[in-house]
Amino acid sequence: MKDERLVFLNKLERFVFQNINSFLKVFAPRQNIMELLDVWFNSTSIKFYYVLESGQHITDEIALDTFMKWRKDTIRRNHAKNKNNA
Repeated sequence: MKDERLVFLNKLERFVFQNINSFLKVFAPRQNIMELLDVWFNSTSIKFYYVLESGQHITDEIALDTFMKWRKDTIRRNHAKNKNNA
């Protein structure tokens, strides 16, 4: 069971980095972000750590439910886009 959770969390982290532009547009829209460094999860939220173009390091947090809704919407958009490109 523990290994399954780790695999799932790794998939979520990969999903964020594969959809980084959408993620940052939704969850850090007013920031001039140079690089997203890390994301990590707990039972209620996702935290993400990034560097602004100014060099400032920022950690933000969003509710896990909000993240999962974004993920679901992003999967739908990607699927529709791929279907239209086929």
